[in-house]
Amino acid sequence: TYTQRAETNFKAIDNISLTIRRGESLGVVGVNGSGKSTLLRMLAGFLEPSEGHVIQHCKIQAMINLNAGFMPELSGLENIKLAATLFGVEKRDVARFEEEVLDFADIGDFINAPVKNYSSGMRARLGYSVSSLIGAELLLIDEVLAVGDAQFQNKCRAHIEQLKRQGTSIALVSHSNTHIMQLCDTSLWLDKGVHMASGHTKLVLEQYQNYI
Repeated sequence: TYTQRAETNFKAIDNISLTIRRGESLGVVGVNGSGKSTLLRMLAGFLEPSEGHVIQHCKIQAMINLNAGFMPELSGLENIKLAATLFGVEKRDVARFEEEVLDFADIGDFINAPVKNYSSGMRARLGYSVSSLIGAELLLIDEVLAVGDAQFQNKCRAHIEQLKRQGTSIALVSHSNTHIMQLCDTSLWLDKGVHMASGHTKLVLEQYQNYI
C-alpha cells in the first residue's frame, strides 16, 4: 500500500498482491488516477510502501520518464558513458553498450551535441535506447511507447518483443489497449488503487472496456 497525504488520507494502492516471474509480461490498465504509475514506482523502488513490501530478486530498470537522468549540459555520447558507469556496466562491455545505444537511437551527429538542445523526440530515442539496452531482467515501462515518431514506436515494440523472447520480464502501463494486447500475456486492472480484475489480457481488457 502507498498512502499519499493530502487534506485527507487515501490509499493510492490498496492491498495489491502480484508476482512477476522471469519472462512474463504484465500489463497494468485503468483510468487516470487509478494507481498504475504509483504501482510501477513502488516496484522500481522510487516509492516506499507505507504498508506491505516489495521483494526484488532481479536487476530492474524503470522507463518511467525517458528525460530523467540526463545531464543537459553533456552531449548524448557523454550521457551514454555516464549511464554505463551509473548502471554498473562492466568495463569490458562499455564499448559494446555504447555502440548498441548509438545504433538503436539513430540520431546521427546530434549525439555529440548537448542534450539540452535535443528535441523531445531525440531525448525519447536516447532515453529508451539507454534504458532498454542496460541488460535489466525486469523492465518497468510507463507510457513511453507513446513518445517519438511512429517508426520509432514500432521499433521499440519490436525490440520489447525480442527482449521477451530472450527472457526479460516486462511490466507495462499504457492507455493503449493495442500495446497491452500486443505485448502483455496477462494484465491487471486497477481502479482507485483497488484490484478489479487480473488474468489473461484479452479477458481483462474486455472487462475494463465494458466498465468504462
